[in-house]
This record gives sequence, C-alpha cells and structure tokens, in this order.
Amino acid sequence: MTNPWVPIATPRAEINTLRVSASHPLPLFWGKDAHGSFLFVLELPEETIPDKKHLPGLNGLRTLLARGAGYVRLALILNDSEEWEIFLALCQDLIRASERAETLATAVQIILRRLQRWHEFLKRPRKEAMTDAEIKGLIGELLVLQNPLAEKFGWDEAVSFWKGP
Repeated sequence: MTNPWVPIATPRAEINTLRVSASHPLPLFWGKDAHGSFLFVLELPEETIPDKKHLPGLNGLRTLLARGAGYVRLALILNDSEEWEIFLALCQDLIRASERAETLATAVQIILRRLQRWHEFLKRPRKEAMTDAEIKGLIGELLVLQNPLAEKFGWDEAVSFWKGP
C-alpha cells in the first residue's frame, strides 16, 4: 500500500497539498501541515459547507474548517501518523462515495453523510468476550445441532437451520 502523504513536503507554515485526482468532481487533496500531520482536504465554495457543529467527530481525527476568500477548506487531520493506513481507507471511501456526484453540493452532502456513518460505526461498543450465559447458550445450541439435528439431517443441513442466538 502506497502512502500518498510521503511525497508531500512538510511546509513551514500553512499546508502543502497534492490533488487526489484531476478527474474527481471535487477538489480533494492529500496534505501535510506545518507539524507534519497528514490531512485530507476538501476545498469548496463557501455556500456548500455546513456549520462546524454539523460535522461528525471521529476518534483519532480532528476536523478543521478554514474560510478563505470565497472558499472553505474542510480538513480531516490525522492525530497519529502511524495510523495512516486506516486514515487512507477512510479517505478512499470518501473519494469513492462522492466520485459520481452530479453537483458540488451533492458531493459535499455525500461526504458528510459518509463521515457520520463512520462516526456511528466507530463509536459502537466492542464486546471483549462472551458472558457466561452466552457461552452456556452457545454450548446448548451446538449440542442441539450435533444431536439430534446433525444425526437426522446431516451437518450441512443442520448448520443451515441455525439462525444464531
């Protein structure tokens, strides 16, 4: 996997960017800031960007809205450059999701919706291990699969009967 941020020089101030794709309908950029942080930047006319309060927060990233003369930069800034591969996957997902948008406003909404979906996905609690009750339930389900279902119908068919807990 190629790191798209490697060829970008770290600037003394502001940011340095490299266009993601000339054929993409949005002006999307890989970038680095003066701290060497990896950025994914979307540059658009002011009227297409919502208030910062509507931007989803993602663990491991900061979101920056910078207004210039007639444009706005929405930048996703990776907190830990060691996590660049995960960040790249997120960025590539945003690129793919928005590449067929018919208008800039639609593409921006697609990206914001997609960021919200990532936010919801990543905030879900992770279960470390099964509880004792879940383990007992699984053992019971497996025993039922083994005897009588697998004996009567065969393993393939018995397993196809099982719909989970």
